[in-house]
Amino acid sequence: MPEVQLHGFDFENWIKETFFAEFSVSYSNKWDIPAEFNTLPNIPDEFRHLPVSVKTCKNRKTIYFGDALRQFGIDEDFLLIVGFWEQSGKNKNFVAIEAVKATKQKWKNLFQPLMEKDIKLLDSTIKNREMNYVEVKELAEKIKKSFPPTKIVLNRKVDSKKQRRLQCSLTFKTFWSDFVGKEPYRNIECSLFGKTVPNPFVSGSRVFKPKVD
Repeated sequence: MPEVQLHGFDFENWIKETFFAEFSVSYSNKWDIPAEFNTLPNIPDEFRHLPVSVKTCKNRKTIYFGDALRQFGIDEDFLLIVGFWEQSGKNKNFVAIEAVKATKQKWKNLFQPLMEKDIKLLDSTIKNREMNYVEVKELAEKIKKSFPPTKIVLNRKVDSKKQRRLQCSLTFKTFWSDFVGKEPYRNIECSLFGKTVPNPFVSGSRVFKPKVD
């Protein structure tokens, strides 16, 4: 894992160790925390027994969600936890954390009026190895421009090497307006479910241990 991403790994570990039942981490898991491990009484009732997705992003920047087809295919409610960080020297401080219930209907609405066939068309175009990457970029952009506007942002990842992916993201503004329902805030003493986040997250740390209250 690149060092620049380690703060996200450590932040996720702090969340898992602090709020959820222990489980074996597997990068093949569909969710960061599967629903069966979201059973402890230290989070609100309305969030319990839901699968959990944990995201981090630089404060006021785009939130990335990975593979677009996979995200389009989500067909269940889930708990979305997003941590927003700011750089402080070599370290990062989280300045806002929000946990929201993303209902399957609200999530689907982000893609409307696109249909599965539209996402598959763009995805298959991007992954067509018989075409030169420059041609793929041009055709993918043409297809994207033919789509009606959506709240979810479709991001093509194509380069001259091996990268051929279709991902998706939410703008900072859309997350706060559509999911949180309030104005963004900034607080170095931010907390999640009553627990203050143990800033800073030190650059290069691979094994994070949360502070004990």
